[in-house]
Amino acid sequence: MPKEISRVRASLSNDKKKLFILDSSVISELVILGIIEKLDDYRKMLHAEIILPTLVQDELYNDNKVYSVLKSYIEKGSFKVVKPPEKIVKELRFRFFGLGDGEIGVLALAIVNQKEHTSMVIPLMDDKKARKAARELGLPVHGTLWLLIEFARKRLIGKHIALNLLRMLPEHGFRLSEEILRAAKRKIQEIL
Repeated sequence: MPKEISRVRASLSNDKKKLFILDSSVISELVILGIIEKLDDYRKMLHAEIILPTLVQDELYNDNKVYSVLKSYIEKGSFKVVKPPEKIVKELRFRFFGLGDGEIGVLALAIVNQKEHTSMVIPLMDDKKARKAARELGLPVHGTLWLLIEFARKRLIGKHIALNLLRMLPEHGFRLSEEILRAAKRKIQEIL
């Protein structure tokens, strides 16, 4: 009986609309790799919503290249900018001292939206401490690497392109262990 219940819950969660909440590191990396448009394609394919905390938008404001690309997606309505509730932001800053403003904003919006239960909320963050905080809050956190694999699975990019982009990540200062890189490479190569 418990297996049946978990299968029903899994199918229900898959039926929920997906809500991706992005941190600045993910946006920056997708712009640097030249595949930010694939995120918009992925959003459309899944009928998902992408939101950015105002704190993330503020972080990216001084990066002219990234911000100009981001601004175009905001203006056409692909990405929505939302101000996280200040009370939750303050609580998270106290609890997770040392996280950046954008990361705190992502967590705050994820908490608020998770409570509504109308969407499957997925924070997208790359920072190790931020991902740990998300897991402590019970959030199914992912990041840039996961998106690369998803784009390949959904055929938004070819396997060879995904593998080339994977090789480029460390060149941009993206910190990944060799073990994680090998696992990601294996996942991409296994895609039919």
